[in-house]
Amino acid sequence: MNGNLYGYVRSSADSRDIEKQMIAIWDYGVAAENVYVEKKTAGNDSDTAYNTAVDMLKENDTLVIASLDVLGDDCYELMDRWRYITITKRAGIIVLDLPLANTGIEEEALGKVVARITLGVMQHFDQSRQYKKQKQAEGIAEARRRGVRLGRKPKDIPKGFEEVRLQWDRGEISARHAASALHVDPNTFRKWVREGQSR
Repeated sequence: MNGNLYGYVRSSADSRDIEKQMIAIWDYGVAAENVYVEKKTAGNDSDTAYNTAVDMLKENDTLVIASLDVLGDDCYELMDRWRYITITKRAGIIVLDLPLANTGIEEEALGKVVARITLGVMQHFDQSRQYKKQKQAEGIAEARRRGVRLGRKPKDIPKGFEEVRLQWDRGEISARHAASALHVDPNTFRKWVREGQSR
């Protein structure tokens, strides 16, 4: 591809990560004015820099990114963007830490094949993860329907609990000291107290 090079940097608020990506992209040969930086923070989840970078791409241009995850939050977004850039825009992608996936060099047909395989494998693992989560949720729902108690087995209330609870009731000791005397954490002690009051 003989077009222009553009860079896209996407990161959290960690300035060191942004700087590292930018240096790698500059070292590849992308001009500083052609690098678009997206800072993802809790209050800013826009894709303004990405949209600007992609709008700049013309046929035979190449988008350079430091790593594959820069292109999307999940497998599906990554694949959609990859297809849009390479098929719709007819531009290339250079992934600096995954050179075999690069589509920015026309002669490297192998790169395009590996890119498709890489994205296919990622999709497979993402689908497998979603399938496992769905089956787990179905299993939990079925267990609850049958009345199976889920989670860790509750601790048995020790013999000295009533005596310690009475001391706590009278204000002689705190919940923390009561829990310590029973060798449990304060939340467990309070839970036992609530369960005793509800009986």
